Amino acid sequence: MVIQYPDTIVITRNGGSTQDADGNWTTTQGETITLKCRFVPNGSGKQIKVADCSNFTYGYRIAFPCGTTNVRDMDTFKRGDEVGTIMRFEVGQLHSVAWV
Repeated sequence: MVIQYPDTIVITRNGGSTQDADGNWTTTQGETITLKCRFVPNGSGKQIKVADCSNFTYGYRIAFPCGTTNVRDMDTFKRGDEVGTIMRFEVGQLHSVAWV
């Protein structure tokens, strides 16, 4: 039997500080999200453009089920003993994709 999303990823988003219109600072709480996904290794050294317009040779392209929208660029992730950073995330028509 083929499992479309056999992997599990834990994404951590750190909290931050924002200033409201009155100049008051508020701190947002961090969060941890566990999602099913599929890690696909980059065996050919392909590159993508990241937020600062530089080229990034990614290690994995990660596919998420359709409707996954709660991942952001620069979130950190953990899969087993592997830890890294989501360098780019896109919501697609059939599934969402991240590059790490």
